[in-house]
Amino acid sequence: LVHGRRALRATASVSMYTFYKSVYFASMQLLFNVSTGFSGASFFSTTAVTLWNAPFTMLTGFSLLLDEDLPPRALLAAPQLYTETQGGLFLRPPVFLGWWLRGLAQGAFCLWASLFAFEGPGG
Repeated sequence: LVHGRRALRATASVSMYTFYKSVYFASMQLLFNVSTGFSGASFFSTTAVTLWNAPFTMLTGFSLLLDEDLPPRALLAAPQLYTETQGGLFLRPPVFLGWWLRGLAQGAFCLWASLFAFEGPGG
């Protein structure tokens, strides 16, 4: 029981994080193209695009191996904690929307901060 709950939480987290980082990356590229008048220029170098997924996905996956929200004894002593996984609490549309909006907002902020840092306030 403990393993199943942890596996579902980890799978849900990896799924949501994968969508998040894709939206984050794509929103930066899309907003950059909008700001350059749809010139077709890329905000990222080809190396950055190629290497984007590997380190960020691996770090998250490895960190989830060590994730333990509750000790096994507490999970076995409180069966009501398993209703979170049975009801799909970790993979609901509002959770997905939250991750998606977070990726969009953070991508927009990082693009703005990067452009501001390189162009300056009057640029």
